[in-house]
Amino acid sequence: MKRLGLHSLPVCIALMIITAFFGSCKDESKKMVIPEGKMEDVLYDYHLLDGIVRTSNLDSATIRSYVAAVFDKHGITQAEFDSSMVYYMRHTEILEGIYKRLYSRIENEGRLCGVNGTDFTGVSTDANADTANIWNRDKLYVLTEHAPYNFVSFSFKSDSTFRKGDKFRLNFNSDFIQQDGSRNGYAIFTMILQNDSAITRTLSLTSQMDRTMDVEDINRVGVKEVKGYFLSRQSNNINDRNTSTMKFMIISKLALIKMHTPEPIKNDTIETINNDSTENEKNDPSLPESAAFGKHPGAGLHKFHSR
Repeated sequence: MKRLGLHSLPVCIALMIITAFFGSCKDESKKMVIPEGKMEDVLYDYHLLDGIVRTSNLDSATIRSYVAAVFDKHGITQAEFDSSMVYYMRHTEILEGIYKRLYSRIENEGRLCGVNGTDFTGVSTDANADTANIWNRDKLYVLTEHAPYNFVSFSFKSDSTFRKGDKFRLNFNSDFIQQDGSRNGYAIFTMILQNDSAITRTLSLTSQMDRTMDVEDINRVGVKEVKGYFLSRQSNNINDRNTSTMKFMIISKLALIKMHTPEPIKNDTIETINNDSTENEKNDPSLPESAAFGKHPGAGLHKFHSR
């Protein structure tokens, strides 16, 4: 084993000082992070405040005073909140866990108040059913403005439960939590058919709302894949980009409904009653009563043969 000489002692001391320094910095940064449970409570009140702001014509000074009241209620400062959001933005899996619990609270309280949100609990999850919710991924995503946390995609490949003529409906709720600046999100929903042609729907997301997007194999070509993605983008206005550390787009209540559509009816011979002719026969006194009311064989009936 090689022994350290005297010249190595300063190096060892320097390394110890650096390690202690960064360790203390790490401890200090942890002190600035609001714990998950408390952060959930803060964000819950922030959601309630955001709902008031969206439905009221409040000036910026009033909104700032309401935000300050939320911070005072929980005994935190703006700096603690901002540093905590920076931390949770870097640990999106923790943030998504917070929001899953948060949205469960919001939905439960909404039901107690008689508010019925979009609910697909009555839709079968059996993919073989004529109408089925086949979404088997997370039902909530939290996206920031910065890559790689600003994008989430999904894909469902064709299997034995897919049929020609199927219709797919993507349901979700979009929401935004941010202190200022514009809201800028997109949802893309695409059906790839067996002939490699594509049907695509695009939605711009700028507000809190339940959304529905449909794609359908109208010509009954056959579906190869159904896919899409959600994207949170930075504002085109450069003045909005660094105005706040808290800018989130939340996609929740996700469902993908697959619906089998019936095949069109094809008849070689269609028999119809010619109402105009029958009515004329009723008003013609020269006809016998049985003929006037179509009682004789074939009265008022005409056959149309397809060519």
